[in-house]
This record gives sequence, structure tokens and C-alpha cells, in this order.
Amino acid sequence: MSSSTTIITQRLAFMTNDSAYYIEEPIAFTWHMGMSWQVRQRSSQSLREEILNKYPSRKAIEISTASDNYELGKQLSALNLTFDGIPVENIFQGSKIYSGENEPHVELFSQSAKDAKRFSKEMQALKHTVTGFKYNGKTFDTFPYSSFYDWIYINALHQHPELARNILDYDTFTDIHFNQKVAYSNKGPFNCQARALAIYVSLVKRKTLEEYLQDPERLRHAIYKELYKTHEPEHTQLSLM
Repeated sequence: MSSSTTIITQRLAFMTNDSAYYIEEPIAFTWHMGMSWQVRQRSSQSLREEILNKYPSRKAIEISTASDNYELGKQLSALNLTFDGIPVENIFQGSKIYSGENEPHVELFSQSAKDAKRFSKEMQALKHTVTGFKYNGKTFDTFPYSSFYDWIYINALHQHPELARNILDYDTFTDIHFNQKVAYSNKGPFNCQARALAIYVSLVKRKTLEEYLQDPERLRHAIYKELYKTHEPEHTQLSLM
């Protein structure tokens, strides 16, 4: 398929907001077909242009290797950003507790992110579902659906203050690799670094970051209040990646 081929698709933009820690909005944009990072960059630029057409005062950034700020996007990827020296992706995959088990698979912390994700897919193929998360003795339910991932990512970013400072000038975050085919309000995917970054910026601006890092339960209802309005907390067994 030629790299010049395009289609119209959509991705979510995660935005800080005065009345909420984040809001998410689907944005239609032009997707450029092709595997190279340069082609993906054209897609992310199209997405940002559409955001700015609709919200001219917004400061948007793509958080992936498709970003026009390639190095920053790469460093903020969950595959590279570390918490306690371990990539966020490995912690996320290795902290999952599956149906029929009581403990997470911490051996995944020392494997490659690719192998950690492969293990998760194998468990899904075997019909094992995610019933919760456990990291360093702290347990997390699967509701709100992204709360564990967000907490890990925000902690990781806090350990890299120079990276954190680089994103505080932005208020809108995207990740074109995050293709949310299932609505978040209907048990959509757990993990999205763009969502976590929007929450991080809001926490800093509201001066509640330290509180969140020490006790995420205290702010959980505030951060995910829109989700709580429409869904009661569930101990749902999820098979999402």
C-alpha cells in the first residue's frame, strides 16, 4: 500500500479542564498509511491540526514516536519511561492478577516489554481474565478501568522531573497508537499514556500531585467522577490488554 494513501479516522484527545481532571473527545483526522515513523508523524500532525482548528487556544502534543517532538515522545512511551528502574509497560503487565490466581507475575518485570505483552495475550487466549493488580504490596481493583495504569505512569513521570517539566506547558495529549475501539465508559482499555499525562498536568496545576502519589484512593472519585456518575464500581473480570 502506498504511503500516500490516506483515510479519515479518529482518535481520542485527552484534555485538562477546569471542572475535571481530564476530558476525552474523539477527533477525526487524516491517517496516512505507512509503517515508517515519518509517515506516522504526518498522521499525528494531522490530528493536532484538527484539534487546533476546533480549539485554537489548546496546546497539543502527541505522546509517542509519531510525535513531531520525536525524542520527547520516545522518552514518554510506556516502553521506555521507568518507575523504580522498571519500564511502565512491564509493571503494568507484570502486576496483573488473573482469574484462578492470587499473585501477579513479577517475573515479567525483568523481561522485555514485548515478551511481557506476549504473555498477557497468551493468558487472554487461555480465557484468563484480569481480576485486579498488585504492585509492591498495594492492590488495585479493575474499576476505574485505567486507575492502576495512570497511578504507575504518574509515579514514573514524577521520578523524571526534567521530562515532567517538558509537558507542563501542554494541556492536550494524544497517542495515535491508542485505537480505542471499545468506549472507555463500557470497559474500554486500561492503558493510555496520553490520558495519564492529562491527569498528571491537572494534578500539578491543582497542587494535589503529592496527595495522589501517596494515596490514590483519596482522589480517585474526583479524577474519574464522570465514570462514577454512569457506572457503579464493579469487580469485573476484564480481558482487555
